[in-house]
Amino acid sequence: MDVNGNRYRAADGIAFRTVRDGAVLVDLRSGAYFSLNATAAFVWGCLVEGRGGVDDYARAFSIDADQARRDFDAVIADLGARGFLLKA
Repeated sequence: MDVNGNRYRAADGIAFRTVRDGAVLVDLRSGAYFSLNATAAFVWGCLVEGRGGVDDYARAFSIDADQARRDFDAVIADLGARGFLLKA
């Protein structure tokens, strides 16, 4: 999915697994893991797996489009800084 003119992908060696109320990201190289709440898991699905976009996220969580974009930007910044998410 394109966000702010960028496409994203999972970093090499990152596994994603949906769990109750969210998801878990695991770095298979280092063993590091990171849990995602339901909203961050939805954003990951949009960014990496192409399952919807900002508008779908806004509808799913009953928020306005501006808040949805801010949430996307926050997840992108956080997961990018942790090395889980890269620009494609």
